[in-house]
Amino acid sequence: MTDRALKVGIVGYGHLGQFLVEKIQKEGPEAGLQLAFVWNRNADKLRDSLPKELILHDLSDFTHRETSVIVEVCHPLIVKEFGVRFLSHAHFLVGSPSALSDPQLEQDLRTAAKQYGKTLYVPSGVLWGGQDIKKMNDSGTLRALSIRMSKHPSCFRLTGGLLSDWMEGEGRRVLYNGSVAELCPIAPNNVNT
Repeated sequence: MTDRALKVGIVGYGHLGQFLVEKIQKEGPEAGLQLAFVWNRNADKLRDSLPKELILHDLSDFTHRETSVIVEVCHPLIVKEFGVRFLSHAHFLVGSPSALSDPQLEQDLRTAAKQYGKTLYVPSGVLWGGQDIKKMNDSGTLRALSIRMSKHPSCFRLTGGLLSDWMEGEGRRVLYNGSVAELCPIAPNNVNT
């Protein structure tokens, strides 16, 4: 690995974080990538998988690592709490784009990116046709849009009590009906586009 390698900090070590870390470890040198640090809420999960020098125990210490880009893949609250600080230090890829359903946070991140001369990356997510829907909206041809997510209740990670009275075997139920932006804080891990 050379000093010219793009140094990547990974924030979150769930399925996606693990995948990214493994890819960078295996294929990074050929692609000019190198891990700067890896942080996870539970650092014990990292101990057997990574060299000690890559493990960041306190996320606030990210500024002590030379980092080109920080990739968040854990939770929208991390984007809210650290996003502006990340941008003061490195380029920033938001892996929890539901955080941007908060218009003030989105504006703060855009402002920080300009102020610090960094790039704010927001991947498009997994919504099939999302780019086309955006184009239709931008051109004024989209009048309404309805999105339905159907999942077993155990797959949802919700805040609040939407599932408090759910019982196994009761069948289908509408849990929420409204704007996606308002759904994001209720189901931050399930709304990722």
